[in-house]
Parts: sequence; structure tokens; C-alpha cells
Amino acid sequence: MAIIDSLKANPLFGEFEPTTLELLAANFEVLSFQQGQVITKEGDPADSFFVIEEGRVRVSKRTDVLELGPGAHFGEIGMLLEAPRTATVTAVTDCRILALSVAALDTALVAAPYAAAMFLRALAISLAERLRATTDDLSILKTKQPR
Repeated sequence: MAIIDSLKANPLFGEFEPTTLELLAANFEVLSFQQGQVITKEGDPADSFFVIEEGRVRVSKRTDVLELGPGAHFGEIGMLLEAPRTATVTAVTDCRILALSVAALDTALVAAPYAAAMFLRALAISLAERLRATTDDLSILKTKQPR
């Protein structure tokens, strides 16, 4: 699959103009991971953002939190906060991952300010959806606790 097609499958990039996608795609590095291999480790420096092209990954923080597949992304929290990784991500299956360094993303988005705004809006929506799901999960857990 071409990098540009993988980006189109991700909601963060789905609305980008073809020329902007081409600009971004040129900055992604294709990485391969084998089943069981750690992709990112909680506490490590966050220097890249990732899009899953093929395979599945498990996000964990003391326990398994979430499993992601093709078209999903991870690494955005560390990228935005310029902080260490907040979770460990491990390949559940053999994976092909697209990695975009923070420096490459910054350069590409400065060159296309409208795309930067679109990307950041889509990222905010994605994070808000994850926060809503987490809040719902916590409220369910809280109601199950004995008083």
C-alpha cells in the first residue's frame, strides 16, 4: 500500500488536499516490527508520531488499555506535549508502521498552514473522542464499585 493511501485512511489526514498529502508522505519513514516487538516504551522520549499501515498493536499502561489496527495512529500525546511517552505500544502481529518525526511534521505543516490547522483540529477531535470514551469507562467502573 502506498503511504499516501494509508494516510487517506486515517481521519487525521483524510481531508487533506493531494498536494499536502504528498508533502507529508515524503516525510514518513516506513518501519517494520515483528509480533511481540516493543514499538514505543512508556517514559522514552517522544520524537515521532505513528500511523499503522498493516498489523495490530497493543497500547498498555500497567495493563492493556487498547488495541489498534490499520489506519489508526498513536504517539500524538508525547508529540503535542513534548513529553515522554505515556504508554508502551507493542506489536500484536507483524506490523508496518509509518513514522513521522516531530521535526519533519513541524517542517511540513509550516509549509502548509491550512493543513496544519486541519491536522490540529482533527487531532483535537481524536483526543476528545478518546477522552469521552475514557470518561464513560471510568463512570461505568465507578458505578460498579460498592459504596
